[in-house]
Amino acid sequence: MKKGLGIITALLVLCSALTAGAERTDVFAAEATGQVTVVEYRGAESNVPEEDSQEADVLFNRKEARGETAPVRYWDLSEKPYKYELPGVTDYTITNRCFKPDVNGCISISTIGLDAGGNEITIELKKTGGFLYDKVVASWTGNPQSIQGLGFNNLDPEAYYYFYFSVERGKGICVNGEGLIHHPE
Repeated sequence: MKKGLGIITALLVLCSALTAGAERTDVFAAEATGQVTVVEYRGAESNVPEEDSQEADVLFNRKEARGETAPVRYWDLSEKPYKYELPGVTDYTITNRCFKPDVNGCISISTIGLDAGGNEITIELKKTGGFLYDKVVASWTGNPQSIQGLGFNNLDPEAYYYFYFSVERGKGICVNGEGLIHHPE
């Protein structure tokens, strides 16, 4: 019994050490004060890279997939954009990969290829928090076809982020289509 308590105590000390630190506190403090901005791209300023022939990562409804578990695999946006597809999302879904912003702290997402039947959807950018928690750092709600895409700015260039897409439940809204997540050019 004492050995079991010793292991539990050691794990609690390790968790405290992993979540402590001024750097993590400073980053969350900066995001909590609203310094992260979301910019709607309405025209050529979206700078969406040309699509290549890569196959899209299909993002199914979370009820049918892995639930709300954050992605653990990384996609390097500095090498090429991440192509995603939403095949009839009627609840919520998340990207299967996480991403780092560019050196200026920016990530962009194209939305013009999404069709929600004129309805609003919500796109959240979440920061991974390890095995303890994730944090919404920015959110946008609107008709994805009314804009070209979104730019998320003033992010921590060393942190990992992922996208969460959702529709209002019980309204019969369905989102189809595809887009790219990329670094602005």
